[in-house]
Amino acid sequence: MLDMRKLQKMLKNVDIEEIDATKVIIETTRDKIIIEKPRVMKTGFMGQSVFQVIGGSLRKESQSYEEGKEEKKEYEVNEADVKLVAEQANVSIDEAKEALIKAKGDIAKAIMILKESG
Repeated sequence: MLDMRKLQKMLKNVDIEEIDATKVIIETTRDKIIIEKPRVMKTGFMGQSVFQVIGGSLRKESQSYEEGKEEKKEYEVNEADVKLVAEQANVSIDEAKEALIKAKGDIAKAIMILKESG
């Protein structure tokens, strides 16, 4: 059974800190996961740190390695970004997605690409 006094004593030793992050990048052997405008909390307890990443817009980049250089191959874009670009540029969802991929996830650049081509 959980002893409330012990629990309260343990929680006094927990450090919680919000980190003012603008971007979080998680690199795996195959992909990069990029989270823009996240809320990041750091919790420390008994010499260990835990980082919690909440919210933000997410995109995933596939990557390959050639001659020691990283080459970005493909971009998966956020649905909300695709809808925003489609509305702003007055184009179809498919055209908006293609422009976002070409712009590497940069919303403003994607809209400019579509407005210049249309």
